[in-house]
Amino acid sequence: MKNNYHKRIIAGWLILVWLLGVTSTVLAQSVPPVYWQRTLDRTILPIEFRSELVLSLSMARTTDGGCVVVSQSAFTGKPFITKLGPGGNVLWTTSLATFGTPYSVQTTTTGDFLIVSNSDSNPANIILTKIGADGALLLNQYLPLPVDNNLQRTVRDLIPSPDGGFLIAGYESTLNTPRVRLDVLLVKLDKDLTLKWAKRYAGSESTFLFKANRAADGGYVINSTTNSPDITGNLNPNYNLIYNFKVDEEGNVMWQRMGNEQSLFRDFVPTATGYYAIGMSTLSGLSVMKFDQKMNMTRLARLSDSNLTDNQERIAVRATPDGGCIVVDNYINSNNGSRDYRITKYNQNLEIDWQEKGGGLGDDEARIVNVNDDGTYFIAGSTNSEGLFGRVEGSKLATIWVRKQASSLLLTQPTYNCATGVITFNTSGGDGSPITYFAPGISRTSVTSNTGIVEQGLRNDPKPILIQATQRGQTVSYVFDLRKYLETSCGTDQQPTDGKQLILLAPTFNCTSGAITFNTSGGDGSPVEFMAIGITGWTTNPNQYVDKESRTANDVKPFTLMARQNGQVVSYTWDLKAACGRARIGAEEVRAKLQVHVLGNPVEGEIAEIDIVNALGQNVQINLLDLQGKPLFHHSIPEAGESERLRIPIRGASGLLLLDVSTATDRQQLKLLKR
Repeated sequence: MKNNYHKRIIAGWLILVWLLGVTSTVLAQSVPPVYWQRTLDRTILPIEFRSELVLSLSMARTTDGGCVVVSQSAFTGKPFITKLGPGGNVLWTTSLATFGTPYSVQTTTTGDFLIVSNSDSNPANIILTKIGADGALLLNQYLPLPVDNNLQRTVRDLIPSPDGGFLIAGYESTLNTPRVRLDVLLVKLDKDLTLKWAKRYAGSESTFLFKANRAADGGYVINSTTNSPDITGNLNPNYNLIYNFKVDEEGNVMWQRMGNEQSLFRDFVPTATGYYAIGMSTLSGLSVMKFDQKMNMTRLARLSDSNLTDNQERIAVRATPDGGCIVVDNYINSNNGSRDYRITKYNQNLEIDWQEKGGGLGDDEARIVNVNDDGTYFIAGSTNSEGLFGRVEGSKLATIWVRKQASSLLLTQPTYNCATGVITFNTSGGDGSPITYFAPGISRTSVTSNTGIVEQGLRNDPKPILIQATQRGQTVSYVFDLRKYLETSCGTDQQPTDGKQLILLAPTFNCTSGAITFNTSGGDGSPVEFMAIGITGWTTNPNQYVDKESRTANDVKPFTLMARQNGQVVSYTWDLKAACGRARIGAEEVRAKLQVHVLGNPVEGEIAEIDIVNALGQNVQINLLDLQGKPLFHHSIPEAGESERLRIPIRGASGLLLLDVSTATDRQQLKLLKR
C-alpha cells in the first residue's frame, strides 16, 4: 500500500480557457543520451537527511558547469544542499537550518548560492541562507521586513534580476482576524542582499500568488487569483478570477488582466516572443501552453494521464535554444497506481519532439529541469523504487536523482561569406559524437567537414540549399535560402579588411615542382589552418604540393584556398593557369632529366625501395610526407652517382604518401600507397 502526500493548493477558481491545441502523439526524434546520472542514496547522504517522502527539491546551475540541489525530506529529514561537479561527481554536502523548509535556490553573481526557505515558526516567515562556493555557511537570517505577529509570510519564487540581485515573490496571510486575507508580496534585494523595496498587491479580500517570473520584455509577470471586489468588480467573495499583472524593476504595475483565457500556472518561463507555461487549463489535467508578451494564449497541448494534484514542487517547464520547450512532470501509472516520471521536449508549435517516461514499483518523479548554455539539460527528481536511476540500496527511503542529458541535434543558420562563397554549417545540441553533412551544391573535403564552398553555378543562380546533418542515425535539416541571404545580407564585400582580422593572400608557387605555400596577413596570433580542395585537407602546415595531374591538365580550374582561425574562415581564389601558363609548364617538364622509380607500388612491407637516376654529381634531397604535409622521412645525398638506390622506412604510416625528390634544377613527386 503506497501513501502519497501532496501539499494542498487553493481550489475552486473560475477557469476560462480556450482550447487551442490537442495532445501531440507523434515523436519526431529519439530520446537524447544521458551523459551522467547520480542518486543521492546511502552511499552519499547520511540517514538524517532522508525519509520516505521528498518534501522539496530545487536546483541551480553553477559557474563551473555543474549544479547544486537543495532538498528536504518530510517529517524527520534535515534540509541540505549538495554540489555536483561538471561530471556528476559529488563535491560536498552542507546541512541547512532545521527550522525551515527550503523552497528555491539560485546562483549569485559571485558564484555563491542563495536559498529561500519557509520557516516553521509561528507566525511563519521567509529565511535567507547564503552558502559559499565551497559549501561554507555565509548567511542565515529572516527576510529583512518589519515583524508583524498578525502576518505570516510564504515564499513562492526566487528570481534573478538584471542588477545581480533578486526578486522574492510570495504572499502574506493574516492571522487572528475573522476572515483570512491573502496579499501578493514582492521583495527586491540588491546583489549584496540589501532590501531595496517591498510591495504588497491586494484588495479588500484575497489575492493568491501562483507563480512569478521575469517578463519577456523586462520586469516581472505575476500569475495569481483574486476574489477582491475592488479588483473583480463583483461583491460576492466566492467569485474568483485569474489575475495576471506585470510590474517593472521598481514594482510599479505596468498592466493587468483578469478573467480571460488564462490558466493557473504551476510554472512558466519567458521566451524572446512571450512565454511557455504548464498549468491547469481544463478539468482534464495539466496542459503546456504558449503565450504572447501580453499573456494571450496562442497554443495549447494537453498532457495526457497527468496527475491532477501536481503542484509547483513537482513540475517544471524551461525554454530551449531551438524555440521550443522542455517539460518535466509525473503521471499515475494505471497498472499499480504509482507515480511515474515524464520528460517531454516540444518544438515551437507544441508538437512533441521526444518523450521519456517510466518508473518502478514506487513513486518516481521528475521535478525540475534547467537548460544549460550548450543546450544540454540538468534534470532532477526523486525515487523510492529499488534499482531505478542507478540506486544501489534496497530501502524504501526516498532518494534524489540528478542527471545531465544531451539535447537533440539542431542545425542553425550557416555562416556565409558573400565575397568568397565560403560556408560553415552551424549546429547546437547533440551528444558530441561525429556529425556527417549532406549539402548538394557545396564542395567540401569530406562528409564530416562543416566548411565548404558554394559552387559558382549556384552562386550565379542562387536557390535554396538543403543542408542535412546526421548524428547516430538521427538526421536534421535546414533550408538555407541563398537568394534571400544575398539580397538582405550581402550589400558589402565580407572579406576582412581590419588589420586584426585574418586575410589570405596570393600563394607562393613553384610552377616546376608544384610546391605551394599559403600566405596570410593579420589575424590574432593563434594557430591558422589551411585547406584547398584538390591540394590538402585542413592542416596547420602552410607548405603543400599541387600534384602533377593538376599542374599539367589543360582544363584545370581555379583553386579556392581557405584559411581559418578561431572559427573565422577566409578564402582566396587562385588561378594556376594564370600563375604559370601552360606552355611554360610543358617546356619545363620536357627538359626535366631527373627520374625516380619506386620498386613496388603499392608498398606491402615496412620499407619502400626507390631508384634515382640522371642526378649525377648533384645534391639530392629526399622527403617523404603524408597528405597533410607532415614529414615522415628525410635523407640527403651530397653528390649522387649515375644511379642511386635508397631504402625508405615507412613504419607506422598507411594510405597515400607523397615522395618528393629534388635537385637544384629539377624535382620529381610520386604518390606511394602503403597497405
